Amino acid sequence: MRYLDWVYHVSGRGGLSLYDSSVSAPDALLAEAARKTFGSSGQASLPPVFGGGSMAMRSHLADAYGISNDRVVATSGVSSGLALVFAALARRDDHVLIERPGYQPFEDMARAAGLHAECFGRSGPQMRPDLADLRKRLRPETRMIVLSHLHNPTGLPLLDSDLAALAELCEAAGIWLVLDEIYGAFADDRGLAALRSPAVISLSGLSKIFGLGALRCGWIVASAPVAQRLRHASVHHDTGLSAVSHAIGLAVLRDWRRFRARTQDILDANRPIMEDWLTRMAGEGLVSGGLSPWGCLAFPGLEGMARTDGFAAWLLATRGVIVAPGHYWGAPAHIRLGFGMAQDNLVRGLAELEQSLRDYATMDEPQRREVDAFSL
Repeated sequence: MRYLDWVYHVSGRGGLSLYDSSVSAPDALLAEAARKTFGSSGQASLPPVFGGGSMAMRSHLADAYGISNDRVVATSGVSSGLALVFAALARRDDHVLIERPGYQPFEDMARAAGLHAECFGRSGPQMRPDLADLRKRLRPETRMIVLSHLHNPTGLPLLDSDLAALAELCEAAGIWLVLDEIYGAFADDRGLAALRSPAVISLSGLSKIFGLGALRCGWIVASAPVAQRLRHASVHHDTGLSAVSHAIGLAVLRDWRRFRARTQDILDANRPIMEDWLTRMAGEGLVSGGLSPWGCLAFPGLEGMARTDGFAAWLLATRGVIVAPGHYWGAPAHIRLGFGMAQDNLVRGLAELEQSLRDYATMDEPQRREVDAFSL
């Protein structure tokens, strides 16, 4: 089962989610943004978004990043933006290098575009890419290297030295460094790697930092020639562009500080709970791994388990709590947790997960094998 199929499957089961990868949706602020967009009459003049998205949104983002608006493409989200990059900048049978651990749909989208996706490793306490290994993997038909920054699933940033070296490598090879920076605003509200090099293509959006995935509102920043190619290709490859979503998204962007303050309030309240839980569980020998100082994700290893998909299924069936098995990111002994939700749900979910980890630790081998083989 692929990751998005798994999400569809478990979302239909109900349960308390500990795997959500964004902060909770800001319903009141979103309603206010919609009212500002449409006014008391419920009507608004919505310019077309055909071919590159809302011009007003592009201009606003360009001003925020201090660049010309011909470097910005507005999209119907980061996933559709990445699919657009694959479609516009690579040909069938081209080669792309994709990080691991990493978000499985990166590979799925590349293969759906007819590309050869090969994974390279990020490892160590800061999940650094092995630049020497990357150089060895380059082929004449390689078109791009794809990473997330902040990293999904750990929330860790690329080191500045690694980012500079990656950009230099791509410039020298004549390929693109494509960075999913959907989590980047957790660390830097107005910084994108594409501002550093014409070889870098940055993708971002509103779904993680503000919990506004329902808006389907994202953007790409690239060099002007690349952005022009992407805008032209979006006519055929990003057909889900919505004038309504982009108009409301623009209202959100104009009110960034208030939305951002709400997000920070959630993180400030929940991060100590997540940190304390990880520390206690590590002290008991039940989990390993720390917490990034940014974002709303944790990616602990579960001690004594080679894979966690059986445990995750058993946890949902017995305690009604959903965690994401790590094999979807290429790290099968881990689980991904999110802590951007209502605090009482976080506390309750972690308590249930904690008890299940303790129960598993006291099982004999036949009982553990039964849990490891569990499926929904």
